Formats: sequence, C-alpha cells, structure tokens
Amino acid sequence: MDERVKSATYYRQLVEIEDRLNILDRRQAIRDLYSVLDLSEYDPSPIEWPKIMTKAEVVLWNEIRAQGLRFWPQYPAGHLFITFADPKNKVAIECDGLGYHGKRQLEYERWKDGRLKDLGWRVFRVPGRDCTQGKARERISQIAEAIKEGR
Repeated sequence: MDERVKSATYYRQLVEIEDRLNILDRRQAIRDLYSVLDLSEYDPSPIEWPKIMTKAEVVLWNEIRAQGLRFWPQYPAGHLFITFADPKNKVAIECDGLGYHGKRQLEYERWKDGRLKDLGWRVFRVPGRDCTQGKARERISQIAEAIKEGR
C-alpha cells in the first residue's frame, strides 16, 4: 500500500477514535487507540489528550513534554490504565486527582501500584496538588533522575 494512503488511513483512524473519546466507552476507545498506534514511533501529538485530562494531568503532561520524556497518556496495562506510561521501559507515572485522597482511594492506589509492579512496571506517584501548586517541574525532574539512576 502506498505510504500516503497508509498515512491518511492511519490519521483517519486516529480522528475517528478521538471522536469516540467523548462518549461513555472512553476506556474502550483508548484501548482501540493504542491498538492502531505505532508505539515505536513516538508521536502522541495527533491526539488532543488535554480534552480528556484533568487540570492536574494537563500540567504534568506539559512538564513531561517540556523535559523531553517519552510517555504516553492513559496507557492500558492489563485491565488498568496508567496516567502516563513509558511502555518500552515499563515506567508509570500516576497523577493522583485532587479529590482522591480518602482512605478508600489510598487503598486502591496501593493495590494498583502492587498490581503494576507485578506486571513489571516501576511506579511513580505525583499528587495532583503538586501539579496545581507549581511543583510539577520539580517532581518530573526527580522522576527523570530516578529513571536514569535505575531507581
């Protein structure tokens, strides 16, 4: 197939899937999206990710991009979704929402971290309040350093 046709077909698929992100089956739409993306070519820009992100996630995403890290948003891992993932190196960054700090949520986050670790992922957590209080750059820098050092 001609490369231009493949590229146009690929882009059309992305647009169709992006349209689905606005409907109730968001998780399935994201799974569908990742099934057609070529993750060996890092370019998450055809998708307008901030449309489906919280304010804290947008701040964190902008900082991840500014620091040149290769992460994908809302990446499926098993039946879970990782806020930001580097699937090649199995590194996960979880952005906790501002309202998610009750006892039940903390238990779920511990369980999710354990499950992701069982699947071979390294997990880093960034509280949403850090993103909205100007600490995103510092947190992402710390995570980048930890990744370089293999921690």
